[in-house]
Amino acid sequence: MKALLFLAASLFACGQIDQPRIGVMLDQRGNARAVIGVAGSATTSEPIWQGVSSLACSAQVCVAKVQNALLLSSGETVEAPPGQAVVAIEGGTVYAYFAAVGQLMQWRDGQLEPVHDAPDGELLDLRVARDGLQYAVRRAGGVWAGGEYLGDATAVLLLDGGALLATGEQVRLLRPDGTEMAFPVPGVASFVRMSDGYVQMIAPHGMWALRIEPGHEQVFLLPGVSQE
Repeated sequence: MKALLFLAASLFACGQIDQPRIGVMLDQRGNARAVIGVAGSATTSEPIWQGVSSLACSAQVCVAKVQNALLLSSGETVEAPPGQAVVAIEGGTVYAYFAAVGQLMQWRDGQLEPVHDAPDGELLDLRVARDGLQYAVRRAGGVWAGGEYLGDATAVLLLDGGALLATGEQVRLLRPDGTEMAFPVPGVASFVRMSDGYVQMIAPHGMWALRIEPGHEQVFLLPGVSQE
C-alpha cells in the first residue's frame, strides 16, 4: 500500500514525469491507473489504487472511493460510508456525497465533516462554484442543474459553466456561451473526471476519453480497452 501511495503522489508531483499526463482512469476491474502520453499514443501506469468504486481528479489531486474510505493522491486516508461517492474538487477543497446514507460531507483537516443536506432527487454530480456548490439532480421529468433544465440523461458531469450529458446514442458537451457539441459515443453510463482537461466515458462496450479544452475537443479509445 505504501508503494502505491508513493506512486500516486509522484504522478501528481510537478516535474515527476517526462511525458504529458492525460489523467487517471478507472479500468474494468476497479483499478485506478494514470494515462500518460497523447491521444492515440497513450499508455497506462500500474494500478495506483485497487477496488475503486468512484474516482475524481483535478490537475493537482486525485480522490478515490474504496469500500469504506476516501483516498487522496497525497497519501491521506479517511474513513467514509460504504458505497459509491460523488466527489467535487476545487483546489485543496474536497466534497463528497454518499448516496448510501444520503449525506454530503467536506474533507477538512483529515476528517469528513457533514455539510448541509443535498437537494431532493437523485444527485448525479456536484461542483464547487464561486457562489457555492452546484448540483445536477434527476427528478421526475429529467435532469436539473443550477435551476436549469437539461433534459433526460443517463449520466451528467458539471463543468465550469457547462455540462456533459450522456443521452443514449451520443454525448453532448454544453458550453457556457450556449454552444453545444455532440459526440457519437452510444451507451455511456457514467463519467470519470480524469483531470481538468479530460473526462473518461464508460459504456458497456468500451471506455473513451474526451478532451474538453475549448478548440481542442477530441474523443479517443483509452489504452488497454478493446471496443466490442
